[in-house]
Amino acid sequence: MRLGIIDLGTNSVRFDIYDIPDRPMTAKNFKNLRLYREKIMVKLGQDLFQTGLLSPEAKTRTIAAFIRFSKISKHFKTQKIVAFATSALRETKNPESFLNSIYKKSGIKIDIISGKREAELIARGILKNTKTSKNIYGLIDIGGGSTEISICHGKKILFAESFPIGTARIQQMHLKKIPPTPQSVLQARLGIQSSILNGFENAQPKINLTSVPMMIGSSGTIKALDRLMRSRYSKKQIEIQFLNKLISTLEPMTFKQICNFPNMEQKRIDQIVSGSIILQEFMRALRCKKVKFTEHCLRDGIFDEQLELLNHSRIKNKGGSNKSKEPLYKSIKYNLNKTNPSLMIKIPKKLKASINTKLLEQTVQFFDSAFNMKLKIS
Repeated sequence: MRLGIIDLGTNSVRFDIYDIPDRPMTAKNFKNLRLYREKIMVKLGQDLFQTGLLSPEAKTRTIAAFIRFSKISKHFKTQKIVAFATSALRETKNPESFLNSIYKKSGIKIDIISGKREAELIARGILKNTKTSKNIYGLIDIGGGSTEISICHGKKILFAESFPIGTARIQQMHLKKIPPTPQSVLQARLGIQSSILNGFENAQPKINLTSVPMMIGSSGTIKALDRLMRSRYSKKQIEIQFLNKLISTLEPMTFKQICNFPNMEQKRIDQIVSGSIILQEFMRALRCKKVKFTEHCLRDGIFDEQLELLNHSRIKNKGGSNKSKEPLYKSIKYNLNKTNPSLMIKIPKKLKASINTKLLEQTVQFFDSAFNMKLKIS
């Protein structure tokens, strides 16, 4: 069967499609099963942590991305899509209305998962696919709205929790200007430290930590910092003393100076300082000396979980197919002929007045340029 996995985060939305053989199997060499992978920076959390609401522009970008994913899924004959949303939709008011809009326009249903479940799935994805230490170590995933931390011993998860600390959240609440003022940096640090302390004190199960010498880091912020460490300091991992130097260099820089910083990811310019400070504070709190980047993340944990469920179903049904009776797509008409590929989306009259159709069309056409497909809205 062909399985699609979507991770809708605060900054980006990620999409994978896998072709799973019709036999029970493990997640080993799962990369060989992947047919498609895409990441779009939709910035869903734009202004969210200041207003408590999703902005119209962020909604439009996200809807456009899901329309694109729906079209690509149809192209690859995907039989099932599992879509999870994390911090941004855990935070916003009335997320159901937005999720219903996505479903009506793309046919894709999204489930909001708790922070703890997010941390557990991230840990599952990393532990299944990464060589790990036999001693105590940590896992860290810094997102736009939250940071997920796990403490592990070998392949066993001792602790997994989500902290309400993220790059977009800190940037919107404290580091509003580039460069930030010393007072705003101090306030950001105090807020992060307080959240870390409260998170470990209130988490279940309780865990007593003396030190976590090494952590494995995943997702965009860690990847961006790892690249800067390699290019600036020739380090194959993020070491605390060099992270301190990097922050001291970045903090006083203007927007233009950060733009011109070697190997800087342009889409993370506004949040690179907040991400660096978050990592630094977690490393200090856990007495961590180094962080190693891994490509494995939440999507890999979702895939492994879905594979386990599929194997269980196949064994239960003696190898028979387990096709879902629920239709994956709603009434979306596709025309995939080679001469004039297009996508027709019918929007109910009641919804037309509240939809920025022009902006939606422009955004989808921008995303669809790689496929040379045209959007038609009626």
